[in-house]
Amino acid sequence: MEHAFLSRTRRQLHEEALSFRLPLGPVWAPEEALDDPHNAARALFEELPHPPKAQGPIFAPRLPVLWNGSAFSNTIGTTPIATAVGIS
Repeated sequence: MEHAFLSRTRRQLHEEALSFRLPLGPVWAPEEALDDPHNAARALFEELPHPPKAQGPIFAPRLPVLWNGSAFSNTIGTTPIATAVGIS
């Protein structure tokens, strides 16, 4: 069994599991999660407003549900929710 897992990439294992309808999914690094086709198709991540000290874009996952056809946002206007409620 060890050889079967170690001889395949996470993506190969994920695709093979999907072909058998098995609930097995990869654990992605943050960069990989942003590039995953399923996450991209669902627009799972949204770019947050850029804080002055940030050295690149900041992404946060959205709630994976729609409310009256609209996705929940991680911002209130242009302010990240965490900042608005005082936890960042």
